[in-house]
Amino acid sequence: MKITDVTVRRYSVSRDPRAYAGDIHIVQVHTDSDVTGVGFVTAASATSDVAAALVRRTLKAAVVGEDPLLTEDLWRRMYEAVPRRGGEGVVRAGTSRSVRAVMTVSLPQASAQPVTAV
Repeated sequence: MKITDVTVRRYSVSRDPRAYAGDIHIVQVHTDSDVTGVGFVTAASATSDVAAALVRRTLKAAVVGEDPLLTEDLWRRMYEAVPRRGGEGVVRAGTSRSVRAVMTVSLPQASAQPVTAV
């Protein structure tokens, strides 16, 4: 099984750009076996564009073509793909939740086991 695509849908909680309520990004990780992992990333309105771009461009490029069951390798690939310039709050949140999108749905479906067993 290989990852074929990563998509992001963005939902705004508030239209006020100063609001901390922020946005929710639903991340879907698609595979060539028709298994789709779903996770989410939250971000304050001020950083929401950055979070979406991070997943759509940088993290997607790091995982497409990879095996979604090798989560430690995916984590390393995504972590190393992001250039470092100071704080890593958005980076770590985006990376960890993208890996969870693969683990929480793809792994149980691919192994035919309940989430609690994997």
